[in-house]
Amino acid sequence: MYKTTMQETANRKILEQKGNITIFEYDHDMSTNVGSAMQSYYASKMNVRKRQVMVNLDDKHDMILQAGAMQWIAGDVSSATNVKGIGDFAKN
Repeated sequence: MYKTTMQETANRKILEQKGNITIFEYDHDMSTNVGSAMQSYYASKMNVRKRQVMVNLDDKHDMILQAGAMQWIAGDVSSATNVKGIGDFAKN
């Protein structure tokens, strides 16, 4: 089993935690580059902050996600679809 933990830092605070779901909020956007500097500047002036959701999965928990929602995975994570083949996909 692979286990990872994210802790609070000077820039990242735990906003809310319920069960196996933790929501982090970042004080400053550290991923700003030249192209997004102006947008990041005005977002910080309007108190708009980035948030990140961490979900710890174990034998007791599972999660259903929307396509494209996962940013990073670690450990043995599997996915399943209800599409059995191209014929089933065309019918739906």
